[in-house]
Amino acid sequence: YSMVLSDDSVKFPLNSAELSPGAQTRLQAFAEQMKAENRNVYLEIQGHTDATGSKATNERLGEERAEAVRRFMNRQGVALNRMST
Repeated sequence: YSMVLSDDSVKFPLNSAELSPGAQTRLQAFAEQMKAENRNVYLEIQGHTDATGSKATNERLGEERAEAVRRFMNRQGVALNRMST
């Protein structure tokens, strides 16, 4: 089965794909939970933007944000094969 979970606690600065310290703290806790309690969970990570900027710019920025989260989660010990963007 699949389940969609949304968490607005990981936000990015305007026009940026760099994780804030607060976002990193939240993702560290999530990664620990993934490693301890949810070993069979597969993540689809989506990056979103606001409506400013062109469609192409926002698509690229959304992809960069999702990749930033995936790379960070991997550095915390979550296997890459458990995540997609």
